[in-house]
Amino acid sequence: MPVIKGILDDLWQKKVFSTEDKDFVMENQTSKVDKARCLIDMVMGKGDRASQMMVDSLKDRDGELWFSLGLIPYPGMELSRIRADFVHKVPMPVIKGLLDDLWQTKVLSTEDKDSVTENQMSKVDRARCLIDMVMGKGDRASQMMVDSLKHRDGELWFSLGLIPSPGMETLVPCPTAVS
Repeated sequence: MPVIKGILDDLWQKKVFSTEDKDFVMENQTSKVDKARCLIDMVMGKGDRASQMMVDSLKDRDGELWFSLGLIPYPGMELSRIRADFVHKVPMPVIKGLLDDLWQTKVLSTEDKDSVTENQMSKVDRARCLIDMVMGKGDRASQMMVDSLKHRDGELWFSLGLIPSPGMETLVPCPTAVS
C-alpha cells in the first residue's frame, strides 16, 4: 500500500489530483486492489499526461513492478526526450534511410519527404524537421521511426537509450499516410 499512497502523493504534488481525489482513493476503497483500480481509473480519466506522470511515479517508487508490468514511455515522448541528441548525432545517410522507410510505410507523404530534403539545407535542420514532423503525426508514426532507426543504425539507436516496440521486428505499411 505504500506505493499507492506514494503515487497519490506525487500526483497531488503535481496538481494532477486534488485533496478530495486523494482522499477518495484512500478512504472510500477498502482493499488494496480496489485502491489500485480506482487510482488507475481516475488517472486514465485525466488523460495521457496524467497517465504518464503515474507511470513515472511508479517507476521511481517500485521499478521492479514497473518493469514486470511492461510499462514503456509513449513513443512520441521518447522522440521528444532524444530530440537534441538525435539532431546532432544522426548521419545524413541514416536521415535519408529513415525518410525512405517512413515514406514506404506511408507514415510520410511525398510532400513530407520533399519538405525535409528540399527545404532544409543543413543535416541538423533536416534531422530536426524529420523528428518534429514524425512526432506531430502521433505515437504510431513515432514508434515506426524508432523501429526504423534501430534497423538503420543500431548503435545510434542504443546510444540514444531507445526502447524497442514489442513484437515489431519489421516495418508494417500503414493503410494511408498518417496525418
